[in-house]
Amino acid sequence: MIMLGKTLYWSIGNEYVVDGNIYYTQGYEGVKHEMMFQYNLIGDPYIRLQYTEDALTVDVDNATPQRGDTINVTLQSGLASADGYVELTDANFTVVERIPIFSAPQSTTVPIVVPDSFPEGTGLIRAYLSDGSQDGSGQAQIGVNFAVIQSIEFQPAKPDVDDTVQVKLRVADKQGVRKVFLFIQGKADTIHAERSVADTSLFIARIKPTYQLQTVYLNIYVENNLGNVSIFRNYNYTVSDIRPDISVIDGSLHFTGNKQVQLKVSLQNTSGAGNDDRVKVFVRFYDGEDNFQIGNSFATGVIELSSVDSGSVVVDFPLSLFNDEYEMVVHAEVDPAEDVEDFNPLNNKVTNHLVPTIFNITPSAGSDTIAVDSVFRVYFPPGSVNDSSAVRVRLKEISQPGDQKGLRALPLVDAEKYHALDIRLLNPDAAFVQPFHLQMTLNTDILDSSQYNINFTKLYDRNRANQPWTFTESTVRISNTLFVAQPQKSALYAPFISNDANAPKIELTVDGRPIKTSGLVSNKPSLYVVVQDESGINLQKDKMSITLDGKALPEDKVFIPDSLQKNNVLGITLYPELLDGNHNLEVQVQDVNGNVSKKTFELVVAENFNIHVYGNYPNPFSDKTIFAYFVELNDDLDEFEIRIYTVSGRLIKIIDHDINNPIGAIDGGARRKGYNELIWDGTDKDGQEVANGVYFAVVRATYQEKTIEKILKVAKLK
Repeated sequence: MIMLGKTLYWSIGNEYVVDGNIYYTQGYEGVKHEMMFQYNLIGDPYIRLQYTEDALTVDVDNATPQRGDTINVTLQSGLASADGYVELTDANFTVVERIPIFSAPQSTTVPIVVPDSFPEGTGLIRAYLSDGSQDGSGQAQIGVNFAVIQSIEFQPAKPDVDDTVQVKLRVADKQGVRKVFLFIQGKADTIHAERSVADTSLFIARIKPTYQLQTVYLNIYVENNLGNVSIFRNYNYTVSDIRPDISVIDGSLHFTGNKQVQLKVSLQNTSGAGNDDRVKVFVRFYDGEDNFQIGNSFATGVIELSSVDSGSVVVDFPLSLFNDEYEMVVHAEVDPAEDVEDFNPLNNKVTNHLVPTIFNITPSAGSDTIAVDSVFRVYFPPGSVNDSSAVRVRLKEISQPGDQKGLRALPLVDAEKYHALDIRLLNPDAAFVQPFHLQMTLNTDILDSSQYNINFTKLYDRNRANQPWTFTESTVRISNTLFVAQPQKSALYAPFISNDANAPKIELTVDGRPIKTSGLVSNKPSLYVVVQDESGINLQKDKMSITLDGKALPEDKVFIPDSLQKNNVLGITLYPELLDGNHNLEVQVQDVNGNVSKKTFELVVAENFNIHVYGNYPNPFSDKTIFAYFVELNDDLDEFEIRIYTVSGRLIKIIDHDINNPIGAIDGGARRKGYNELIWDGTDKDGQEVANGVYFAVVRATYQEKTIEKILKVAKLK
C-alpha cells in the first residue's frame, strides 16, 4: 500500500483499488505545498503522516464567489485564545492566500478575498487553530464558475442491505446547475440525480440495494450551464444489517469423496448473522425438481456462517452411481430457531446437472463395471484394494508428448483432441493390491488411416505430470482396436503410436573399471550398471530385474534412484558379496515403449594370487611412462614395487608409489587389489634423468610370503 501510494505520488496521482474499494491520491504537483509533501519520505514504513482532527466548523457566506469577491469565513471551535490561519487553495491544493489568526475566541469571522489570479474551478477554504495544548482543522468548498456541494444527506442514514438509498445533494453554482450524476466506485453505471421541483438547488439520486454488507464510495459530478464539471470524490455510506443473505454458489456442486462418494457444495453469506454474529443453515439435497417440490431430500448438511462469510458442506451420496446424469437440487435454509430470517430467500436454491466421475470401491465387493464415453470400461474385482475408497474414473484432455521422441497420441472421442482415462484412488490410505480390468476401444471413425497406423498402437500410463508416458502390458483383440490390460495403480491411461524399436543399452563397471562381458573382481566389488535409452527408461522397479547366479540380490545390496531429472540415463549401484569362482550377473530392463534389453556378465573371483601386467605406455617414452597391471587377489598385496635395471643389470630405481598412489594410502595405493597404474618419471634413484636406451622393468608383487615377478622391456627415447 505504501509503495503504491508513493508511486502514484511521484507520478500524477491516480485511482487505485484495495479490497474492492476505489481510492484516490493526488500527485506531487497537487500537494507539494501541503503537509502531504512528507509523502516523498514514505519509503520508511515507520514514518507517519502528521494530521489534525477535524475539530473546527468552517462556514462561508458565499460558496460560489467570483474573482475579487470577499468571503467571510466563520470558525467555530472549543479552543479559547487560539492562534492559526485561514487559507484559500485552488483545485490543485496550491495555497493562493493565507490570513494569520491570533488569540481567536471560540467563534470568530475572518474575511478573505478571492484574488483576480484565482484559476477558474473549485477550491477550498481551510483553517487551522491551536491553543498550545490542543489543535483542530476544518475546511469548506468554494467554486469560481464551478459548482460546490453545500450538503449531502443519505436516507436512510444507516441503510440495510435491501434498502434503496436516497442521496440528497444541495448544490450551488452562480452559473446555474445543468445536471448532477454519480458513479459508484468500481462500477460503470451512471446514476442521474433529479432536481427537486420544490427546491431547485436540491438534487436527489436513488441507489439500488447492495444486498451485501459494504461501504459504498461515490464520485459526484456536477455540470453547470457553462459546461464546467466539478468532481467530488469519496463520499460514502456504510450498509449494515443483522439479517443474513444466504446463497448457494452456482457451479460449486460437485462429486468428491475419500472413503466413499460424497457431494460438496459451497455457500456464502453476504450480509449479517444475527445478534451473536452466527447463524445455523440447513442445506438439503434433492434428486430432481419433483423431489424438491414434495420435500423429499436424500441428504441434509448443516453449516454455521458469520456475517460476510462462506463455507462448504459435504454429505454422503447414497444413490446409485450408474446414471448417465443427475439433476441435483440444493436448497439452503436458515434455522427457524435463529433470531433473524434470510431477507432474500430467492437465491437459496440451485439446480445443477452432474455427470458421475467418482465411484465406490471396497475390498470385499470391488465395484460394478464403469463405462466412460463408450471408449473405456473399468472393473475393480473384489480384493483389488486394501481399504474402501472413492475412485475417480474420468476422461482428461492431454497434449502430445513433445518431450518423448517418436511417441504420438491417438484421438479417442474427438478427432482434434487427445484424451486419457484418469483413474485415482481418493483415499490416501488405500492402494491397489491386485490388478483391475481395463478395456479400451479405438474409434476408427475418427482415426485418419493416412496419419495413424493402429497396428503399432500401444497402451501407455503416466502416474504424475513430471513423469514420462510408459508402456503398459495389454492384449490386443478385434483387428487391433480393442485393448485389454490388467494394471494395478492410479494413473492416466491412453493409446499412443511409437516408432521406437531400439532396446536400452546396458554397461557395467567394476570398481571403476569397465567390463564388456566378463572380468576379474574381488569378493566385495562395487558394481555400477549404466542403462541408457534415447526414448527413456521405465523406472518402475517391477520392470527391472537384476539377478546374481539366478537369484535376486538383497535389497540392501542394490541402490536404484527413486527419481531422476531425466530418465534417459539410469545408474544402478550393486554391492554383492562373492565367493571364489565364477558368477553370472544378469540385468534386464525396458524402456518406456516396452523394448526389453537383457545382458549377462561373468564375474570371476580369483581363487589364487596372481598379477597381470598389461605393459607400459607410451613405449618408447620421452618424459614418463605408465605401468598398468591387475592384482588378481581378494585382498591388498603385502608389498608391490617396480624395479628398473639397465641392460647391464644395474638397479637404478625402485618405484612403489607416485602422485596418485601415495605411501600409506587408505585404499592400499599401488598395493590395492584390482586394476592399478603406476608412473615412472624417467629418473634414477638420485633424481637424475636417465639416458636414452633400453631398460628392464621387474614388476614384483608379494602376498603372504609368496612373490610373483613379471619382466618388461622399456625404451627411453628423447
